[in-house]
Amino acid sequence: METGFLYQLMWTLFFPHLTLINGRLQQPGLASIFLIWVVPPESPDPYYPMTERVPIPDSDEGLLKECQIETFRASGKGGQHVNKTESAVRITHLPTSTVATCQEERSQLQNKRKCLNQLRSKLEALNVRPRKRIPTQKPRAAKEKILWEKKIHSRKKKLRNKPGLDERC
Repeated sequence: METGFLYQLMWTLFFPHLTLINGRLQQPGLASIFLIWVVPPESPDPYYPMTERVPIPDSDEGLLKECQIETFRASGKGGQHVNKTESAVRITHLPTSTVATCQEERSQLQNKRKCLNQLRSKLEALNVRPRKRIPTQKPRAAKEKILWEKKIHSRKKKLRNKPGLDERC
């Protein structure tokens, strides 16, 4: 997206009574129309469903070719050994920008294996499409709960009314 588009969108959201045209503020007329384009994100977003499946290589070497590997010092307890060795591993799958980290083991190789397994399971989860829900009939308990709540609500409403002539005494 262009920055000018975001700037115009910001103006239309925060100042709906003013229009920004070519950098000038103008009062909106009768025929002023705002168009907003929805652009799908470049990287996968957990809230945006992916349209195509992610190919996952069978071998670890093939998967590692598509990834960027970083090593760093693990945080947390462990004393001097943790502070001196770079045993923690972070693997980023570049096509989908999915990240997996592991710092559980003492050796970098074991962490790398665990991290690869985590990444593989995350990529497989990206390929899973949820089945479309088939609407079913409401259970009897749900209907009874709704009726019970309505009954309680009506009692509360009756208590809000002014007392009648009979009830004042």
